[in-house]
Amino acid sequence: MASTVQTLVPLDQPVLSLLNPVLSAVPAIMPLLITRTGNLCIGRRTSDNALAYSADEMATWTILTNKPAEKPLAIIETYDGELLVLASSSSNAGAAGVNIVYKTTGWTTNKQGVTFTSKKSIGGVAAGVNGGWSFNNGSVIPPNATLPSGAIVTNQYGTQTQSTGDNTTRAVYSYVSFDHGETWVDMLSLLNAGATNPLGVHFHGCYASPLDNRAYLSFGDNTGTGPSLAGTGKIQVAYVNLEDLTYGFLAAPAQYTVFTGANSLQFTGIRGADDGSLIFTPDTAPFAIFVLGRTGYRQFNNMHWTVPIGTADARTIGIGITQVKAGDPAFTSFQMDATTNGLGAANAVPAFYVAANGTDWQLLWSDPTNTLSVGEQVYMGTVGMFASKKFVGFYTSTESGLGTRMLTGTISGV
Repeated sequence: MASTVQTLVPLDQPVLSLLNPVLSAVPAIMPLLITRTGNLCIGRRTSDNALAYSADEMATWTILTNKPAEKPLAIIETYDGELLVLASSSSNAGAAGVNIVYKTTGWTTNKQGVTFTSKKSIGGVAAGVNGGWSFNNGSVIPPNATLPSGAIVTNQYGTQTQSTGDNTTRAVYSYVSFDHGETWVDMLSLLNAGATNPLGVHFHGCYASPLDNRAYLSFGDNTGTGPSLAGTGKIQVAYVNLEDLTYGFLAAPAQYTVFTGANSLQFTGIRGADDGSLIFTPDTAPFAIFVLGRTGYRQFNNMHWTVPIGTADARTIGIGITQVKAGDPAFTSFQMDATTNGLGAANAVPAFYVAANGTDWQLLWSDPTNTLSVGEQVYMGTVGMFASKKFVGFYTSTESGLGTRMLTGTISGV
């Protein structure tokens, strides 16, 4: 990394650590969501894709009688007491296939007998939805004076093999619901967003900000060269004002060219910090956690990065930024460059990161025993933290024989 890039050293937050970390094979039920109360976990049974819930931090589970027809991959809590479940015929969110948003009926009154109704089909030949990036509780705005029922946003993501086309061939559409997921409307199409979005561009992730009733959507690939979007002085993050669905693109902050040099920087995961800053994780170098500071209502300027991960071996494949509720620590994860971090190996290892305030990040845990050879990858994920401070994260490695592993432990310093 260029020595001219300033790295923020976290000084204004407590040092958080993971006590008694336990790395194990993922249990028979894969955790998908810790609810906002911090006391309930919802997961998917791997043997048959049945959904289940646990009120004792995954010690025991209750299997739901009904389930979606497809494989549940991600879950959102609505503010009318129900759940939205993203289910797919593919093995992972973001791939082509049948991708359906189901809504429950009866979740608050009869969990075991809850039913599921299809509310939205998303995607097409080369488009799906990535749950870690764009289908999570960061996609939800609670009811407020401007949006009486709040808002839920999501967007397509896909394999992007097509250079032309529409909804059936490219992941360029985003959606919003103003009635707790009952109905959905088109929010923004990159096909119609102007000349700054050439063929091949597609969405990555999204975040719904309750501070300004806006959706922020990251996108990338084939968006032009240079440190800003096709030389326009904008970065590859769109915004949509949810009161009227007008849109635009975030301006490049003053520090942006310092970070990127001559390269185009594209973000994948996106989330808001408690102070209103926007947090981004990239899948192009330089690999770090980027924070764009808020200077006012719908105003942003200063950008810094924290915990630079490394160079060619660090990526943010398949993950987003997790926070169970405001005031909790935020979590994310990377493949970490083992050489850069002094772990004695030439390639990437799984690593989880934490921020007590959402803006200053520190390494929480890494696995130096799982070093990857060329061509192998780790797909990272974080579920979050229970009210008791128990942390749950997971990763899947393509390394032969490793498969999926789950990490648990207690967060100290909160």
